[in-house]
Amino acid sequence: MAGERILIVEDDVALVGQPMANKLRKAGYEVVGFATTADDAVEMATRVQPALVLMDIQLKDRQGNDDDRGGLRAAREIRDKAGIPIVFVTGIKPRPDVLSETKELSGNEYLLKPVPAERLLDSIGAALSRAGRAGDG
Repeated sequence: MAGERILIVEDDVALVGQPMANKLRKAGYEVVGFATTADDAVEMATRVQPALVLMDIQLKDRQGNDDDRGGLRAAREIRDKAGIPIVFVTGIKPRPDVLSETKELSGNEYLLKPVPAERLLDSIGAALSRAGRAGDG
């Protein structure tokens, strides 16, 4: 798994994204960048082709407006266009409508912020294994 490329989709890069990236780098992953909107996430994921995307659900749109389900829309597009596994990392409490939509995107993990490093890494490893992208170990 070491060296796998991960895209982080998070609208609060300084407070959430950078600390998450630091945890991933310490574990041997390569962070290929940050996307802060759903549109940027789809564009970057299809262009960069990471092994996995860490996806916030609530994002801002390009005009700075709240996009409560932007991450869900982006995840669906990324799955349809590139087949890249998604791990949702969000501050949204598990509402039934959101959970059912994440389950429709089969095989995806749903983690609630703040996520302990061990739980984050375990979820990434599980998602990569399900996708057949993990190395030995």
